[in-house]
Amino acid sequence: MPLREIENYFRNYDKKSYEVFSQQGAEPSQAGVAAFESRIGFSLPAEFQEFAVHPLGGLYMAVKKELWPRARAYEVGEFWSFLYGLMVYCLYPQAPDWLQMNVAWRRMSAVGDQQGLSCESNEKSRRGCSPAGRVGPRPKFDSCNRILR
Repeated sequence: MPLREIENYFRNYDKKSYEVFSQQGAEPSQAGVAAFESRIGFSLPAEFQEFAVHPLGGLYMAVKKELWPRARAYEVGEFWSFLYGLMVYCLYPQAPDWLQMNVAWRRMSAVGDQQGLSCESNEKSRRGCSPAGRVGPRPKFDSCNRILR
């Protein structure tokens, strides 16, 4: 979805029903994105790079808790009952840890899942995330959208 469409949506969303925040005013520079790519060893998709430096980068949107109560720890429920919002990782260091791409990458690296950060979310748009500076064949993905080695 083009950024313009996302911007238009967030100008008119239902503020009584949703809580929304993003990195507005604290977006990273292109150099900051490039530094992250250098650390992880591959380039992020151009669409994500554009979103990462945009005020809406690091987006979190969820139905307000009064309207969609959150499950308690270890509570069992229908799958859809846990789908109350969406988040897009960001490179903003003051964001909560659960929203920071750097933190997620460090955690995945610590458990040996360095390719667990998926590049693009749908089969149709995958262009590949080869290591920075190297052009090669598109990687293969498993059912959880992780790059297969």
